[in-house]
Amino acid sequence: VRYRCLKGKVLFIFHIDMLVAERIDFALIDKYTTGDLLVSKRPHLIDQLEYIYPPLKELDFHVGFAKKKDPDGKLLTAFNKGLTTIRANGTMNAILAKHGFFANATQTLPSTKSTQLVIGTVNNADMLHIKELSTEFERLYPDVEIVFSVLDESTLRARILTDVVLSDGRFDVITLGAFETPILAEMELLEPIHGLSEDYQLNDLLPVVKQALSHKKQLYALPINAESSVLYYRKDLFKDHNIDFDAPISYEQVAQIAAKLHQPEEGLNGICLRTKPGWGESLALISTMVNTFGGRWFDKNWRPQFLTKEWKQAIEMYVRLVQQFTAEEFLNNGFNENLQLFIDGKCAMWVDATVAANSLFDPSISLVSEHVALTHAPIGRFANGSQWLWSWSLAIPRSSKQKQAASDFIQWATSKQTIQLIAERYSPLAIPSGTRYSTYKNEKYLQQAPFADSVLASLNLAQFNYPSSAQKPYDGIQYVAIKEFPAIGDIVARLIEKVVLNELSVDEALVQAQHMVDRQMRASGYY
Repeated sequence: VRYRCLKGKVLFIFHIDMLVAERIDFALIDKYTTGDLLVSKRPHLIDQLEYIYPPLKELDFHVGFAKKKDPDGKLLTAFNKGLTTIRANGTMNAILAKHGFFANATQTLPSTKSTQLVIGTVNNADMLHIKELSTEFERLYPDVEIVFSVLDESTLRARILTDVVLSDGRFDVITLGAFETPILAEMELLEPIHGLSEDYQLNDLLPVVKQALSHKKQLYALPINAESSVLYYRKDLFKDHNIDFDAPISYEQVAQIAAKLHQPEEGLNGICLRTKPGWGESLALISTMVNTFGGRWFDKNWRPQFLTKEWKQAIEMYVRLVQQFTAEEFLNNGFNENLQLFIDGKCAMWVDATVAANSLFDPSISLVSEHVALTHAPIGRFANGSQWLWSWSLAIPRSSKQKQAASDFIQWATSKQTIQLIAERYSPLAIPSGTRYSTYKNEKYLQQAPFADSVLASLNLAQFNYPSSAQKPYDGIQYVAIKEFPAIGDIVARLIEKVVLNELSVDEALVQAQHMVDRQMRASGYY
């Protein structure tokens, strides 16, 4: 056995590489660091390592103060006093929970119930409703206590992937997207969905959604919601400026309209777009722009295709729209931030998910509900690929300690009965969209949801393996369905952010993207 001392993330990566190359037999590395590095730096090695459980060693984290700067120990005393306070009043646990961690190593929280179900979930409206209604599930299953770890989208992905990759067993139910589900299923890290009751009515789910959550025709997750993308616009502003268009509208037309409607002095953005960098944030939109301008991520031999006119045209259009028609203070916005801006009347247009329609058309929360309209997502040169396909869903990791309770919960949370409960408790507009045919036959929902037909049409038009303008070897519309995509997607998203901030030119960013992605694809053995 050959052993080397490990210190720092660079050496962690080095020793992960050494393990896979069989130049060392084992390494002692912090498990969270290992998971994060595998997901972000070495995605092609995700299923190449074995982990010893329970851990060989657990160490406390310490903060040090230089004696020269704190000779009397006043800073140390103040720090320890503050640490004691936030531990006592629950602030420490709240900070840990925000970032997807629990207060102790076993991840088991105090409970009087025989079964504790820990659920890692995204902080969107649909899952927050289910969280609030989970007492109904506990009433049906009195021996089960549910503990939610509610995280923002980026933190969720990091914590969930790390947990699943390490088989850590911290979560019994996880919220996954359409991207992760088939990939983790292929790696045999998820429990297949079996034993659904007749009451669940599996055939009521939209086929395109079931396809996105399946691997080799086996379902591995149940959908909370599903979405495509559309252009939302303020029909009152369009009318005031005599603006008319035929669908599908082009991105060039969108730019021209944004120029007419952009009134920063009045607090109105010509258009709102995702600018928060990330493969599931800004890049979701950017990938569809690349598609519709005729581009693709890889050719049929998996060679990156960034150095093409299609990528350049798409990025130039994205940067033009963001720089010229979005206020500078909104240059780190994701879905939730832009949703609030539109609700507050600060966006003339917005290209984003169909799930936003429920909120935008709701007069109880939207200041512009009577002025909202939606249409086909903008196109470049081709219609194909301009509308994305996504679904937030619930799955059970193989490492779950409570598989039966987890199965009961995900069936309950995504059932027709719970959808009806959401409608009764909140409003028909709060019904999660895009998952079931029955939703679009619900008269109460249709009466309050003038957007329903458009949303259903968008989902039916979105094709998981859409026919591109050129041959491509991958599935996915706004993403590439390979395990390396989160790592390479985040790299490309941050390069494009630098273009928006005038730190790089479009050409410089695309050259760097080509180099970095090519290096990853070579390391992964694609060629």
